[in-house]
Amino acid sequence: HLIFCVNIFILLQVCSYRVNTSTQTRIVMSETFLIDENICRQVLSLKLSGDTLEAELHKRGVAAEHMAEYLNSIKKIRNERRRSTGFICMAAGAFLGFLSCVLTITHALPHMYDFIMYGLTSIAVCIVVLGLYYVFE
Repeated sequence: HLIFCVNIFILLQVCSYRVNTSTQTRIVMSETFLIDENICRQVLSLKLSGDTLEAELHKRGVAAEHMAEYLNSIKKIRNERRRSTGFICMAAGAFLGFLSCVLTITHALPHMYDFIMYGLTSIAVCIVVLGLYYVFE
């Protein structure tokens, strides 16, 4: 059993060495390039699209060979904003739905029972669905 464990240990070391050398080779062969997040956020705040977006990036000094990376970064930032807005909407709708459920069960406001039961619950569901739209679009 000891020889078997030693062989497994040596095999794992050889495999990890090969993985490390291949990633190092990949890192050396690729060009080091950092995307300026400030440029992406400034261009995104202008709410441009398509060719005007590329023209604005070009005006800000982005090289043509790095344009695709900047466009991907802008798309990623836009999606992060939409996703966070979606989660906020879902949380607000869930809280409103919970509040509606509690008020309906406790019958706290008898004269507003129908509005709480049907109106507030419907509004909560609509807000949750809007949040789901933002998250999954």
